[in-house]
Amino acid sequence: MDLTKYVAGNALDEVVAFPLYVEAIRFAFHEESMVRTAVRALTLNVYHVGDECVNKYVSSAPHADYFLNLVKFFQKQCISLNALVLDASKNSRPESTSTIFSSVDDIEDNLYYFSDVISAGIPDVGRILTDSILKLLIFPLLLPSLRSEAVDGTKIASITSLYLLCCILRIVKIKDLANTVAAALFCPLEAFTSTSEAKLNGHMPKQNPDSDDLSPEFPPGCLRVAIPNSSCSSESHLEDVNGSQSTLR
Repeated sequence: MDLTKYVAGNALDEVVAFPLYVEAIRFAFHEESMVRTAVRALTLNVYHVGDECVNKYVSSAPHADYFLNLVKFFQKQCISLNALVLDASKNSRPESTSTIFSSVDDIEDNLYYFSDVISAGIPDVGRILTDSILKLLIFPLLLPSLRSEAVDGTKIASITSLYLLCCILRIVKIKDLANTVAAALFCPLEAFTSTSEAKLNGHMPKQNPDSDDLSPEFPPGCLRVAIPNSSCSSESHLEDVNGSQSTLR
């Protein structure tokens, strides 16, 4: 895809305007599914170009909000699915099953899109999506639901939560995400932080040491878990089959 006729740059070879992309993502949550599909196809073409300036443009504010909004939209879909399942369990109707299947299809479509976006290899985009899934969905809603805990009055049934967790891990095949979920099942959520896994495709942003996100300065693909008052040794290293390292403290 040749982007030269769609973007405007400056003397520093930085993209300062990308009208086609900006206008497209405005329709990302359009009620018509064909419009949403067209937006996804266009954005994936942009992400897979591998141009450093374009990657920096889409992963910088305010355009990076698009990825956060994707996860917020997905969160609403998950809550909606839970409501459909609960309603069907109380009031069984012939149309309930088809409605649930339709909702599941939409959820899986979104997850496949997340996977495609992350596979484009733009590091900051992968980090935003992975961290947003953890912060907005898995940590506050899904994991507490497995422990029968309501968060801010919102509770997802354990069966729906388990399905969503399995679905996320099955489709969004990010090792760091799976490691973080596994660690969270055994450790307090505040005991660990993680970096997002991504193969480089152009722009690698600098980390802000003052930020409070889930991305401290550890090597890519590393999960760090802090277990207080542990009776085991102060530090152990676990090597996985792919050669990446997890550090337990």
